[in-house]
Amino acid sequence: MIYLWLIGAVVLAGADILLGTIYLLIIAAAALAAFIFALIGAGILFQLLAFAVFAIAGCVYLSYRKRKNSVSTDADHLQHINDGHSVEVKEWKKNGKARVFYRGTVWDAKPEKGSPMVPGLWEIVGMSGNTLIIKLKQEK
Repeated sequence: MIYLWLIGAVVLAGADILLGTIYLLIIAAAALAAFIFALIGAGILFQLLAFAVFAIAGCVYLSYRKRKNSVSTDADHLQHINDGHSVEVKEWKKNGKARVFYRGTVWDAKPEKGSPMVPGLWEIVGMSGNTLIIKLKQEK
């Protein structure tokens, strides 16, 4: 009966290797902790309690740490993923737009309100449909 915790820990650790999720490894560590408590003679209730505490604490800690270190992928971030990148405008068309090369293809671009339409280095400040909104980049 004592070795069921050890067998469970090994099976969970093996499943973690196959599936690539760290949560199974944390639960395997909790099963290993319960096995250690079983070896020192703790009762089944204490073993289950140790398993639950280690599993929950480990998963909560990992979840907190992942959230703290994760890159924001929310919708707002994705909407403004192009902002701040530079493009070069060689000439402006009569319709008030320019064709610029960005991310491997040619895009329509229009100036931000109040920006003079001159050739040069411009910065992306937004998008309107498939058209880049750009402003003249200030020299530093």
